[in-house]
Amino acid sequence: MKLNALQRAGSYDYQRTLGQALRDVLCSPWDSMSWYFSRFLPTGEVRIPAHWSFVIAPGITSEQYPELIECFKALLASLLANRNQQSYDFSVRSIPAFLIGARAMLRWMATNNIRDFSELTPEVCDAYLADLPSEILHPVNYRPGPQEGRKKVTELREMADIELAYESAGVDEFDEQATPTFDEETGGEDEYVNDDVRDEDGNETVSVEQIDDSIVAQNVAENEENRQPSFNQVYLRISTIHQIYSQRLDFEEFGIPFMLSQPFDGLSAKKVAEPVSRIVREITPPLPDEVALPLLTEALTWLDDKAPDVLRLRDLVLMERTRLAKEHGLRTTKYYTQLNKALRAFEFSVLTGQVSPWREGLESVSMETPTTNPAKLIPVQLGPLRQVRRLILTLRDAAFVLLNYLVGLRISEYKSIRVRNQSGLLFGCVEKRTSRSGILEIFFVKGFITKGRDIPIETEWVIGCRPVGSDFEPIPLRAIRLLHELFLPWKGDCQEYGLFQQFSNMNSLPYDEDLTVDAFSGNLVLGLRRFVHHEVDLTGLPQRGAHGEDLTPYIATRGRCITSHQGRKTFSAFMLDSRRSLLLPVSRHFHHLNTTVTEASYFAAVARLKREVNSETTANTIRVFEEVMDGNVVLVGRMAAAIDAMVNSEAWANASTRRERYIAIKATVLLHELTIYFTRYGMCFIKAKPLESRCNEAAEHTGWLWDEPAFEYRTPALCAGCGCFAIDPSHRTYWVDRADRHIDGDAREFHVLFSQREQARKVVLWLKDAAA
Repeated sequence: MKLNALQRAGSYDYQRTLGQALRDVLCSPWDSMSWYFSRFLPTGEVRIPAHWSFVIAPGITSEQYPELIECFKALLASLLANRNQQSYDFSVRSIPAFLIGARAMLRWMATNNIRDFSELTPEVCDAYLADLPSEILHPVNYRPGPQEGRKKVTELREMADIELAYESAGVDEFDEQATPTFDEETGGEDEYVNDDVRDEDGNETVSVEQIDDSIVAQNVAENEENRQPSFNQVYLRISTIHQIYSQRLDFEEFGIPFMLSQPFDGLSAKKVAEPVSRIVREITPPLPDEVALPLLTEALTWLDDKAPDVLRLRDLVLMERTRLAKEHGLRTTKYYTQLNKALRAFEFSVLTGQVSPWREGLESVSMETPTTNPAKLIPVQLGPLRQVRRLILTLRDAAFVLLNYLVGLRISEYKSIRVRNQSGLLFGCVEKRTSRSGILEIFFVKGFITKGRDIPIETEWVIGCRPVGSDFEPIPLRAIRLLHELFLPWKGDCQEYGLFQQFSNMNSLPYDEDLTVDAFSGNLVLGLRRFVHHEVDLTGLPQRGAHGEDLTPYIATRGRCITSHQGRKTFSAFMLDSRRSLLLPVSRHFHHLNTTVTEASYFAAVARLKREVNSETTANTIRVFEEVMDGNVVLVGRMAAAIDAMVNSEAWANASTRRERYIAIKATVLLHELTIYFTRYGMCFIKAKPLESRCNEAAEHTGWLWDEPAFEYRTPALCAGCGCFAIDPSHRTYWVDRADRHIDGDAREFHVLFSQREQARKVVLWLKDAAA
């Protein structure tokens, strides 16, 4: 590397100059592999780490590429110093986001044997851009030298809402270590803090709980949250290349290799990121059924069965606190002893079908719990009070899971739901209205849309419905009711607050409303990961799902690879796979500009191909109905009478023109999905009469949900006597040939052939009578 010339000359002007410019914020020597920067907040000084030692591939670390590390150290220092006024908006708070792109860039350069910034030509930058979708969605084993290539090791790597949550918080991806410290609230029980948030003397700066619940959440890029998650990932990685080019004057002055040409033809990082992020976004998968079902089942169990115990525990803590504070004083040794004693005596209930309580008592426990890094677990020790705190937040997380998968909003939209002290609203945020027909009560939750808007726009989303007069509560409504009730002791006197709340104190339940604050994105993302890891058992999953999905990432991480955005994907996939005609309603529910946006991001290519095939089938279905109405075709079979009644219905018969009739027929076919299954020997109308399906009866499953033929059981003989079956003259050739094939043979010796011949002859006679 060209820096070696400086080393031989004994000149480190760039280190001295940049180090002097950063003397007020950089707390570490230049040569250290862990830089710490000082940032002052209203609550005090916070140390933000920048670790230069991280894994490139198994057995290979960044320390084996000292020249590249030196380049990126100089880049960070130059951005902070801003000597040439090219990075006026870069500050210490920008470091965590910078490290996301810097690490990705360093790994890619090491893998492709790129030695310094001067080798980043426009062609090389384009190659990096082409690799980004794969790099973001699939972890890779990086090997030095391009000849080794890359190897995929698992799918569904850190999605952006997770990645931004932990990396923008300053939690290092590879260097988390745990050290015990004193827990004030529980009277001396250990909690654990991250070595990454200690200074080099071991002095604690920020605790793990603060990182998880405050720093993470507050530093999530809120202003980018209105974009799709993958945009953040791509944008931060592309920004690194623009930052390298922006500091070329500093690099040239100090003899550091620099980029000679402007990357991406001068386009901004935002414009470059958009098309790449769409590629990433379109391949973000919905959750496989084998994972989604146990996740939603457990969340529903918490909502309906475990919630009463958690609410009783919450009330017990608040009641005992008040009593003990009066008797022994607040936070005295006697106070803690008696409070923990009361909590340890609490007995959890026995759920239906079980023989023992759903969890053991509240004794102190040691466990490993997920952090903001999905690849890491940290050891924690939880006393009774912290366990109550976790149980309350777990109940919140269960409600979030249900809303996420059953309503399908963006995480920013869930955060926008406000509980207001306003008459006419259920739980302060839900409005109930009667449908136009007067049959249903429909529930709408109020919130705001920020995506694509400079100013948030108030809107509403449907969360469920029920028959008028029923007291049934849809699951999303029950989840909102629980969230409203859960934090009511702290927020009951507030005029307005967020539906999702977070405790801002570190280790216990708050004493007043000021310590119960609106949850940030990072809180909900971390809560989702903790809920899946601790409450949902995915270890028994098969390697492959029923639809061919690779389930090994979910097994290996115990579900920590699940992202919040997969809830939205799963919701849309379920809706669109269940009924293709729901594309427009789903698009309106998501508040997309048009169905094209919904199709591109939420309707998989396989589903679109299936839709194209089905659209041809739909056109043929409409054609059959039109020909029957015109008298060009006469249907026979057990379904014929029902078809005649349908074509003579008022909606179709009263159409004054062929165009109006076509529109009426198409509307009926699409609304009820009256797709005909065409065969060479007839037509199956199972969508209209699924209860009369003989093939499904042979498969031992019938019902309104079984509205497709059981193809493996379907035969001409079985279909001919089915209540869903009809034939027209175009099928006459098949049945004549069938009768001729079975004309020979003794009826006693060839009973099956004889029966099939007689059946075929009857069908031919039907067709002759119909033609006459």
